[in-house]
Amino acid sequence: MQPLKNLSYKEKRQKLITEITKKSSGALKESEVSTIVSQLNVNVPYLLERAHSYEEIKKQLTLKQFSPDDLIPYTFYTKEYGKILLGTASFGLMENGLLVAPPILKKRQKLVILIDQHRFCSYEGICNKLGKTLKIVMYIP
Repeated sequence: MQPLKNLSYKEKRQKLITEITKKSSGALKESEVSTIVSQLNVNVPYLLERAHSYEEIKKQLTLKQFSPDDLIPYTFYTKEYGKILLGTASFGLMENGLLVAPPILKKRQKLVILIDQHRFCSYEGICNKLGKTLKIVMYIP
């Protein structure tokens, strides 16, 4: 199989469609998969996950916003952003380990979300980006 960078735009798009269809076990219609893929950058690698329970998708919908602790000179923190690709829901927010706002979603609907997670470290006021992860999470009751 060719590396992703050697594929054409159409091949990358088709590969993403195939992977999403496979991960959803065929539960998403072709039009739903096309809607999802049209909102994504096919040149970027994504992690694909499937939430198997309502509680699991609620946990995924709760975005983490960790602030560095001023008492520790070397700190790691995470900031997450989310986007709804299919379905309707609202994201929850967790700051410093406390739930500030709970997520809102219907229990019996298909939902596909994109989580953009940024990891940082801070040492004596200097902030370094450690990495970024793009994750697509599917909930199909």
